[in-house]
Amino acid sequence: MSTLQRRRWLVNLALLAAVTLLSAMLLFERGEAPSDEASMARVIPQDVERFRILRPDKKPLEFDKHNGVWRMTAPYQQRADENTLQRALAMPEWRVHSRVQPAGLELADFGLSPPQARLLFNETEVLIGDMQPVNQLRYVMAGGTIYLIAAHHMAWLNAGGVSYIDRHLVPQGAAIERVTLDGQALEPQSSEAKQWQTIKANWVSHADRDATDPLVGQIQITLADQTITYTALQRDTGIALRKGELEYHITPSVAAALGLATTDATSAE
Repeated sequence: MSTLQRRRWLVNLALLAAVTLLSAMLLFERGEAPSDEASMARVIPQDVERFRILRPDKKPLEFDKHNGVWRMTAPYQQRADENTLQRALAMPEWRVHSRVQPAGLELADFGLSPPQARLLFNETEVLIGDMQPVNQLRYVMAGGTIYLIAAHHMAWLNAGGVSYIDRHLVPQGAAIERVTLDGQALEPQSSEAKQWQTIKANWVSHADRDATDPLVGQIQITLADQTITYTALQRDTGIALRKGELEYHITPSVAAALGLATTDATSAE
């Protein structure tokens, strides 16, 4: 194939792609304009008790609600961050910009076969497709209908499992009975002991088992129904509180407020 023929072939291919895209956009423009009350799926967030995020080549994220409290059940067994999870659960109630029935359409043209992600609200499935390049809306499919919705509130969709974990060092609402640092108990009414009740980590990460960071101390927090154990490790960015397979990261100033002694290397922020 000559250079000229190759260029013509590429131009024709680009024109075909453009025609396909414009045809899909035109279908949506001529599709049904929903009312202000319209939503993409008949899901009431308060009624959802099981939620799943399934993405290609990533571990499933699974959540269950018990007694009004959301917990991640996979890939970690941890209390879920309510704010992050509620943003995801509210998705079926988002405003729909346009919708069309998929009969005669190729779902692959919208990134829906295979989908970018599958969301399960109890047993109701929502498929997530491609971004619409002109106005940054996203194709989704629920109940046999393709919708266009705003996509600027969907950072949670690509977040890792640790982003959904509650960052509180002690479960909200739990009463602390005792805090010990390296075997020495803090006074129950001391400011350090009270700080453990409310402090949130800056972020949570999977534990780095290969790291050889200096040990700051061992912390045990006794609650009515469990004892939480943290191993405090000194990092260049602050203090990592390791609990099982996770690490909760705090700044040196927060570590000091919790009664943790750090070296000069991390005491200055």
